[in-house]
Amino acid sequence: MDSVIGILKDLELHLNGTSDLAVMELFRELEYGNSELWKHFLGPVTSVPSDVSYLNEQQRTFLKHLVNRSVDASLVEPGVVLTPDGTTVSLGPLIAGIAAGLKRRHDVSLFAPPLITDPANSSYVDPLFATTIAVDLGMAFLLFHMKQSPVALGPNGCWDNISAPHTFTLVGPPSHITDAFINGAMDGLILGTLVAEKSEPPSNISALLSGYYGGEGLEGGNHQTRSNFRRKNFAALVSEQKLREQVESSMHLLRQLNEDSPLFEGITSTETVLLAKQAVEEFMALYVGTGIQLSIDKEGTTHFPEYWLRMDYLNKQSGEVIVPLLLIDS
Repeated sequence: MDSVIGILKDLELHLNGTSDLAVMELFRELEYGNSELWKHFLGPVTSVPSDVSYLNEQQRTFLKHLVNRSVDASLVEPGVVLTPDGTTVSLGPLIAGIAAGLKRRHDVSLFAPPLITDPANSSYVDPLFATTIAVDLGMAFLLFHMKQSPVALGPNGCWDNISAPHTFTLVGPPSHITDAFINGAMDGLILGTLVAEKSEPPSNISALLSGYYGGEGLEGGNHQTRSNFRRKNFAALVSEQKLREQVESSMHLLRQLNEDSPLFEGITSTETVLLAKQAVEEFMALYVGTGIQLSIDKEGTTHFPEYWLRMDYLNKQSGEVIVPLLLIDS
């Protein structure tokens, strides 16, 4: 993360300290803003300068190592960095959340209307949720439901070297959103909200990240607003109902933008609602700490959530629980 902050400082210096341009420049260099969906929420990223020759060779090499790619057979996860608190974070949702927060701040001043996905009930997609967690959480469970992903969430991984981390290898087959992605999504939503709602815009994003990940905290020395409190701060910002609404709306938007995709064939609106509910329940239980609701009957038999049975998290012959390996930060 220190290397990322250093690059942001150079971007800000070159771009005269403009936070919006520096974030979008980094976002473009990492190739996270190429899809139609992100352009939908964040606008085109071609308006920023394309020449980063002012970065040194080591910085440009580091950026190439972080470029957005899928996990291959080696199980090496690209686009992730190690933070000072020991957590591995994906840069994509982190930078996207900050960019969405800056855009929300700008749009509020212009009274820009929300993006409506279902005129019948006026549901809308909040770009800050969509670019961090809602779209990808919904997609993760859709892919798992369609048996195009071996697991619904996770897993975590390990670095080749803690003092000089270079390669992060997952401990098992990846879902659409790994633990590092989820950490980045939480941080992106927390920092994006902070950027959007602060009375004064941040002087620069590098200082924002330094305070958040460096243990000093943000908001005038509030030590709670830092990365090792991400789950607590995320839970304070995001209710289960709010996240479920956003995942459901995001999945409707994905269907609208991908009408010809076989991924959505045979998936009804009712099933979309159910998938969104399952996704949020499991995500909140495993990553935010709301707890998984188990019940024990008077004979002493433990009953697991119904959606675990539907989603093959129980071996129906042995009764063994099969869940992705999750190592959640404290």
